[in-house]
Amino acid sequence: MTSLDVETSAILRYLFGDVGADTVKKTIDAAAQVLSSRLTVLEVHRAVIRAEKQAGMSSADAQRVRGAFARIARSWIIRELSTDILDRAAQPFPIEPVRSLDAIHLATSLGFLRIFPDLHVLSFDGRVVSNAEALGIAVAG
Repeated sequence: MTSLDVETSAILRYLFGDVGADTVKKTIDAAAQVLSSRLTVLEVHRAVIRAEKQAGMSSADAQRVRGAFARIARSWIIRELSTDILDRAAQPFPIEPVRSLDAIHLATSLGFLRIFPDLHVLSFDGRVVSNAEALGIAVAG
């Protein structure tokens, strides 16, 4: 696998040490090119804030998670939320219903696929995975 689009559910598993964290790390490490959406960056930061405020994560642990994400993502190609992504996200997907944020992730993957034909998506979100497969995007993991 050469190009990997990392969706939020996958990177959060890794950062929070949830089930599948080792698989995420191995898959990211095996990729020559790692890609993601600006939405993933936002969602990671919001998840850390939520964990700190609602789940009792310490400030030190929150800072550690933020630092780990910054180190991991610094070499990634991050796709901004452009008009073409948002326009595609507003269109139907093969398996509906699809929530708005998942639609943005899928639209981003379709945009990456045009540039990186060897693209694989790494996600633990069932809607994202099933739609990616239905759209002809390979799923990693």
